[in-house]
Amino acid sequence: MARGCRSTHWGLLALRHRRLADALGYFGESLAIFTRRDDRRWRALLLSNLAETRYELGDLAEAVPLLEQALAVQRAIDDRGQEGNSLFFLSMTLRELGRTGEALAAIEAALAIAEDGSPVWLAHWLVEYARVQRALGRPDAALEAAHRAATIQRRLGDRSREAMALDETGATYRGLGRPEESVAFHRRAAAVHRQLGDGWQLALALDHLATALAESGQVEEANRCWHEASMILARFPDPRAGRLRARVTPA
Repeated sequence: MARGCRSTHWGLLALRHRRLADALGYFGESLAIFTRRDDRRWRALLLSNLAETRYELGDLAEAVPLLEQALAVQRAIDDRGQEGNSLFFLSMTLRELGRTGEALAAIEAALAIAEDGSPVWLAHWLVEYARVQRALGRPDAALEAAHRAATIQRRLGDRSREAMALDETGATYRGLGRPEESVAFHRRAAAVHRQLGDGWQLALALDHLATALAESGQVEEANRCWHEASMILARFPDPRAGRLRARVTPA
């Protein structure tokens, strides 16, 4: 048990610091240990962790069956919190695959769990709900969800996740054709991620900020933000980071 927990811990640290190949190795080792021990709860958790890592790598087709396996176990043992988290990751993956209706069903099921559970879950998963609503062309619903997520996170004191909610709020304002308001929210999100030293989230926020700046006619500042994002993304060797860097780096 100790070895499996230790590998899971190292896997989570690797995932947090975006050392995704290392995370796959640690989680795979833990999964093998807990499968041999027939520990269904830990096995499902590790399947979900592996799926999250696959999602971050951009291996979306590989993430879906891992999450489906995790969900089957979590429902069988009534692990509601982890079921909701797996549904959250499933929504993210399905949305990026273009299966937006299925993503909506997944995130709505997660939110139903959160409403009866923890405000920490609710606030975090609401941001994905906002993204799905935006993908479905429902910006008003997206804006309401993003504002609600930011408000709860502010009350909880989670500055990182509040910044993610602010960033999504900015994206929704941009979709509504209000780039100046979008700029303000993306600036706030980028400032918090910079203070917290979260390079990956800072790069994402800078890309979003640059897009909003360009749309509002502030091209010079937009290019500076894209340049900074490109420099940050060079630290990360994974395919998703590489694709994003190729997009934000001038030809």
